[in-house]
Amino acid sequence: MADMAVLAELRGIDGDKLEGYADWVAAHAETHLPFVAEIDGFVVGAAWLLVAERVPGNGSLDRRYGDIQSVMVREEYRNRGTHERPPYVGDQRRGHAGEHQIGSVSCIRRTRFAARLGA
Repeated sequence: MADMAVLAELRGIDGDKLEGYADWVAAHAETHLPFVAEIDGFVVGAAWLLVAERVPGNGSLDRRYGDIQSVMVREEYRNRGTHERPPYVGDQRRGHAGEHQIGSVSCIRRTRFAARLGA
C-alpha cells in the first residue's frame, strides 16, 4: 500500500489525525483501494476505489461495482496528464476491477480524471 503519510497528506489529514486515518484505512482495506500516480517515484496524486456488492442478478448472484472516490492531485501536477504516466492509474483500476470481479465503475462527481479513465 502507498505510504500512509503520503495518502493522508494528499487527503489533507492533519498529522495529529494520522493514526486514526491509518486505522480507518486498515479497517476498510477490503472495500477501499488506494491508487497512486507517481512521477520519478514521487506520489503526485491518488484516488480511492470503493468496491461494494450489487443486487444479485439472474446471471450472477455475486456482483460487485466500484466507485471512484477522493481523487487528489497535487496542484502543480494538475492538467498535465498525470493519470497517463506509469504506474498508469487507469491500468491499476482495471486490474483491480478484474481481481475483485467488478462489473462497473462509477464516479458520483464525474471529474476530468474519472472521464479519462473511462468511468
